[in-house]
Amino acid sequence: MPIVGLWKVSKDTCADNVYAALKAGYRLLDGACDDGNEKEAGEGLKRAIADGIVKREEVFVTSKAGCGLDTTEMRH
Repeated sequence: MPIVGLWKVSKDTCADNVYAALKAGYRLLDGACDDGNEKEAGEGLKRAIADGIVKREEVFVTSKAGCGLDTTEMRH
């Protein structure tokens, strides 16, 4: 896993930025529900896999649920 990597991107550039980051050697994608770009991040990852840049098992994908999603129903 990489030691450091700090960036947050908008929806319109997310797929290309994720693709470029994976091509540059990043292997940790850390998102959050509040970022609202999970679909686009997945598109960048999917393209990098299809182009042979990474294998899925080489990439760590983490996320966090937003505060508004922390409900009793979700914990049961």
